[in-house]
This record gives sequence, C-alpha cells and structure tokens, in this order.
Amino acid sequence: MDIDVETEVGKFIRIWLIVLASLTYCHFISKIIPKGFKRLFSLLPVISIFLYLPHTLSSVHFIFIVGFTVSWVVNFKLLLFAFNHGPLSNTSTENPLSYYSLKQFVSAACLPIKIKQKSRSAEEPTIHDQTISRRNPKSIVRLLNNYPMKVLAMCLLIHVYSYKQYIHPLFLGSLYALHMFFISETYLVVSSAIAALILRLDDLEPQFIDPFISTSLQDFWGRRWNLMATNILWLTVYVPIRSVCAHVIGRKWATVPAILFTFLVSGLMHELIIYYITRLYPTWEVTCFFVIQGICIAFGGIMKKTNIGGIHDRFQLHPWISGPLILLFIGVNVICFFFPPILRNNIDDRTIEEYHILVDYFVKKFARKQT
Repeated sequence: MDIDVETEVGKFIRIWLIVLASLTYCHFISKIIPKGFKRLFSLLPVISIFLYLPHTLSSVHFIFIVGFTVSWVVNFKLLLFAFNHGPLSNTSTENPLSYYSLKQFVSAACLPIKIKQKSRSAEEPTIHDQTISRRNPKSIVRLLNNYPMKVLAMCLLIHVYSYKQYIHPLFLGSLYALHMFFISETYLVVSSAIAALILRLDDLEPQFIDPFISTSLQDFWGRRWNLMATNILWLTVYVPIRSVCAHVIGRKWATVPAILFTFLVSGLMHELIIYYITRLYPTWEVTCFFVIQGICIAFGGIMKKTNIGGIHDRFQLHPWISGPLILLFIGVNVICFFFPPILRNNIDDRTIEEYHILVDYFVKKFARKQT
C-alpha cells in the first residue's frame, strides 16, 4: 500500500483536533447536564464520531493509535463519565461540585494517567487510589531510561524481517509478539511522558510491568500487561457485571461471569481495531483468543475457591515452572488464534512497509535540505 506520509500525518493531526474539540464539548456539558441517561444521550454523537475516525486513515500505526486510544479507551471513559464514574469524573467529597480543568479532563481522557483524588477516609479509598496503590509509580526519567536498547532492538527486528522467508514460522511468530510488545509499550510510555510534561507530574504509572516474568494468567493480564486497557475494562465491564451478578448468584461467584464478560469485550474491541485496519468482516478468531484466556482464569478462580480435596494447594507450581508454562500457553494461543487474521490480511507486511516508507521519506527530506 502506497502511503503519502505528509497526507497521512495531516489526517492524523486533524483527527486529534476533532478529538480535542469533542472533549471540550464533553467537558462543557458536564457542568450543565446531570449524570445519568441524559448526559449519556448528549455524549452519543461524540462516541459515534470517535468510532468513525479510524476509517479516515490508511496507516496501520495511526489506525492502531486512534482505534485503541480514541475508539476504545476514550469512548469507554466517556461511558463511565456519563454516570459520573471513572477517571474523568471528579468524585472528591470535599467539594462534590468541583470540576477538572479542561487540560486535566483532556489529558485524563486521552493519556494513560489518572488524576489522584483524596480518599473519603483512611479506611475507604477511591477507585483511583486503589489502582495507584497497587502499582509502582516511576519518574519520567526512570520510565524512559531503558528505551535506547529497546529502540535498537526494534531496528534489529525490522532488519530481520527482510529475511523472513528464511525464518521458521514459529520463530517469526515469536518475533512478531516481541514487536507488538515493543510497539505497545513504547506508545504508552511516550503518552505517559507527554502527560508528565503537560500536567507536570512527578510520578507515572508503568503500563507494562515485566510481563515476561508472570507467574499466572491472572498475574499476566491483571497486573502486568497493558494496564491502561486492564484498568478501563475493570471499571467499565468487570465492576458493573460483578455488581449485577452478586445479586443473582452471590458475591463469591459473581467474579466468574465478570471475568468472562471482561475478556469477551476485550476480544470484541481487538476485533474492531483489526477491522479498522483490514476493512474486512471479522472472523472472531481474536475474540476466541481472549475468551479462552478468560475461561482459564475463571476456571482457576473456581478451583481456588472450592479447593476440592485440596487439589489447588497440592498442584501449586514453583514460579520458575509456572512462569514459562504460562508464556508457552499464551504463545500457543497467540499463534493459533491471534496471528492468523493478522498474517492472512498481510497486516505484518503493511507494518514493515510503513517503516521503509518512513525511512525513505526522512532520507529524501534530509537529502533535499543538504542540496
């Protein structure tokens, strides 16, 4: 696919101007429309626009950024905001009528941050405080200090792709998984750095916490991998489903359908991003990948809760054994379910081609300046 860099960058900038204008509108209506379905109805046009925006782009990277950040994360935050929940809502009890500034509101909507709020009491922390306390904030310097090596590794991967016809498919799949990790982490870290500069934050929340040393599926998906998506799914899907199911099947077992629904929604949102890139009807393989992860985590939770005959206690594996097994399990499922629609629709080739187009563009631009 031939992409004009300047045209695509222009579209990308216009999209973010639309997002800024739309969020300004959302910030304004929050002061005049009370929480509830009236506010939700007033936000639906913005949500619809955000769902459409990726259709205006051609670049795989730009589609991923807009699809993930705007169509998924920002829209989910707006759904929460309609009912005065989530990171866009100022729930401070000291001044319940106070509002975030426009800069805070837009930053919290678009960037992987949450504005810290004071707890109602020492015994009753807010959702924001719970999320922040369970993670390890890092300064912007510490967050960026290991990225020269990761950039070098990315450049090496891109070079290796030139010889992919000689690489075994399983090893190539491992390289693609590593590539996806580097791209996702780099994007979220750069976003965090931008947030730090805009809001003058001292501490930042890491979005990936060493996922390759996970000891269980729950540890991988809940505490280490893409915590921006994890947090928004927790607030938007897991908590409401658990609350509803607690009245039907009891709080002890309400976590099971909550986990299943959370991974189902995650799968559907990943399908949406792939649809934006391919413009083809989804095959639901990616959804199956996430549903399988959810079923396994839910089953593990059931075994832990019941512990029939002490099975759960007797079959506890050492982290040095469980860690590699977990990564192997995820890797096999990635190869079987996640990668097929990517490879079948040549998304990998388009991604690599974009790197070459970008390099050629800057080389030619530099050459013109020299002459």
